[in-house]
Amino acid sequence: MGMLLLLRAVLIASFLLVALAAGSVYFAQSLDDYRCLLLYDGYTVAPITYVLDTERGQLAIDRREVQRLFATTSPNGRYNVGFVQRLGERATMTLQVEDGDTTRIVQTGIDGTSTSDGYHQVAWARDSSAFAFMWRDEARRRYLTVGSADGTIRQTIPYMRSVDSHPTLDPVTIAGWSGDGNYVAVSEFSNVRSFYHFFDADTLVEQVTPLDDVPILYGELSPSGDLVAAITLDEGGAATLNIISISGGVDPIQIPLTVSALLWQVSWSPSGDFLVVKRISGCRTTACLEAGWHFDFYRWDGTTDALTATQRGIVLPNNPSAVLPAMWNGDRWVWAERIGDALTYNLSTLDMRTGARETLITNLVEDYADDMFYV
Repeated sequence: MGMLLLLRAVLIASFLLVALAAGSVYFAQSLDDYRCLLLYDGYTVAPITYVLDTERGQLAIDRREVQRLFATTSPNGRYNVGFVQRLGERATMTLQVEDGDTTRIVQTGIDGTSTSDGYHQVAWARDSSAFAFMWRDEARRRYLTVGSADGTIRQTIPYMRSVDSHPTLDPVTIAGWSGDGNYVAVSEFSNVRSFYHFFDADTLVEQVTPLDDVPILYGELSPSGDLVAAITLDEGGAATLNIISISGGVDPIQIPLTVSALLWQVSWSPSGDFLVVKRISGCRTTACLEAGWHFDFYRWDGTTDALTATQRGIVLPNNPSAVLPAMWNGDRWVWAERIGDALTYNLSTLDMRTGARETLITNLVEDYADDMFYV
C-alpha cells in the first residue's frame, strides 16, 4: 500500500512539473467525489484540457462539450460572451453568448489568434444591449462585428489596420463603447502608442474625429454622452489632454500639460462630469520631493476653476498587486494622499461638486495601502 501511495505521489508530482511548464493548473471535484487535477495547455495549436484522476492515477483528455477560453460579463451581470473551443475544433474557435442556462452561437470559424489580447477583443455596451468583437477568419482576414445581447449579429465589416503593426504583436482591440451607446471605439497598437477609430454602432460607418491618425498614449471614453479623453505627446515629448466629441457635437478641447511625467493616464468619474489626469513624476527616487503619483482634475468641458490644485499620491508603486491606491467613488476622488514632503500618507476624499475634503484614515502603511482598493 505504501509503495502504491509513493508511486501515485511521484506521478502527480511529475505531472505537476510538466503542467506548470506548459500551461495553467487547477483542481476540481468530480461528481463521483474523485479529486481531479486539470491542466489547460494553451501552447498547442489547439488548446487542450487534460484530466488527471488523482485517486486512480489515470490521465485523459477532457472531452466536455466546450473549452472556455475567454468570457466577458455584461454590465448588468446577466450575459456572458466569449470565445470557446468545441470538440472537433482545432485552430479555430467559436464566439457564444450565455444567458443563464441558454447558450447561443454567434460566430464560428474564428482563427485561434483572435484572442491575442484576451478580454479586450470583446466589449459590452454600457446598457448591456449589445457587444462588439474583433476577430479573424480562417484566412486571417480581420472583421469588426456588433451583436445583440441575444446573440444575433447586427452588423459585420472587414477591418484593415490603418498603421503598420508592431514587429511581434498585431493587436487590434475594442477600446469600448461611448456612454450613449451610439459608437464603438477600436484601438490599434503600434510600438508604444495606439491609434483610435470610432464607428457608428448601428451601421459600423467610421466617424471622422480630431483624433484620426493621432498617436494616443492613453485614452478613455466617457460613461455618458460621446466624449473621449486622450493624452497625446508631440514630437518633443510635450503632453496634451484632448477632450473630443465623437459626433462633433462639442468643439474639440486641447489642454497643454506643462509638466513632465514617466507615465500618463486619464479616468472619468462615473457621472462623466469630471475627469482626472494621473501622472507619475519624472523623478524616480524617493529623495525627489516630486516623486510619485500626482492627480489633476477637470470638468468635462476642460475647465478647472474652483477645482482643487494638484493632489499628491503614493511615491513609488512598489506594491506587488500593481493596484493604484486611488479611485473614483461617485464624483468623489478617494486616494492615499502624501502629506507634505514626508513619506506619510492619509486616506483622503475630495468631492468634485462641493470641493469638500475629508480625511478617512491617518498614517497609512504605504506597502498595504492598495489593500483598500480591490473593488
